Amino acid sequence: MRSITEIRRSNLIYIIETQFGGNKTATAEAIGVQPNLVSRWSGVKPIGGNAARKIETKLALESYWMDRDRENSTPEVADTAIGAIISRNLREWMDSSETLNTQGKLQKASSVSQSTIQRVLSREVDPTVSVINSIAGAFGRYGYELLMPSADSRQITYDRDAYHALPEDEKEKIHSFIEFVISQSKKG
Repeated sequence: MRSITEIRRSNLIYIIETQFGGNKTATAEAIGVQPNLVSRWSGVKPIGGNAARKIETKLALESYWMDRDRENSTPEVADTAIGAIISRNLREWMDSSETLNTQGKLQKASSVSQSTIQRVLSREVDPTVSVINSIAGAFGRYGYELLMPSADSRQITYDRDAYHALPEDEKEKIHSFIEFVISQSKKG
């Protein structure tokens, strides 16, 4: 855990960089102190409680903003589009599976905790790549498949394993056919 001195210094540096483009003189003017004091605060001089409250007041920050450790806090997870896609796909996979249709069964097969699976399904977290790969692997699938919208009209549906097993010349025929159909569509 970081000390209050480190937290306040980190927050001041964040303010200098984000609100004043790295300009310590402009920061000092906005706070109402000498520029050398801002330089010392961002270096080795501790920012006391009164100084922290003054910075918050002058910059219209909420009370005790300078005292919050943003580096070691858990960020609020926004409901992202990718989180919704992962949740929807995982729910569809579970609903269509006879052996992995519950969170408990999926936990045993994937080694991902049941609470993490529940949070993925309810979109409380954006899962890590490792979690995505473990869950997909339990279904005998690849992690990227959880990330693809199931109703995306820009994708074609095909048996990826069967395609992978084809000889290269057969794969080339498929590519050529797709390119041919697209080029004919553009002409027509």
